[in-house]
Amino acid sequence: MDFDTIRTLIWEAELKVPKTPEELAKKHGITPEEAQKLIDNGAKVEKEHTMDLNTAKIISSHHIWEIKNYYERLKKMEND
Repeated sequence: MDFDTIRTLIWEAELKVPKTPEELAKKHGITPEEAQKLIDNGAKVEKEHTMDLNTAKIISSHHIWEIKNYYERLKKMEND
């Protein structure tokens, strides 16, 4: 197996593991309820890429892990 194939398999495996509201809350200094709301709102945006709500929530949780206000920034960028 070549390096690119291995890297792709690892990336796909990591994508399948969502960040929990508790993990997001701890990292960003918010409540788990606030984190869940961010995930749910982000999943609505991600549904334009997938019809599977669970996949949309996983993608959303990963974006929020990296940047807490990812979807606010995305909306602003789209409006500019």
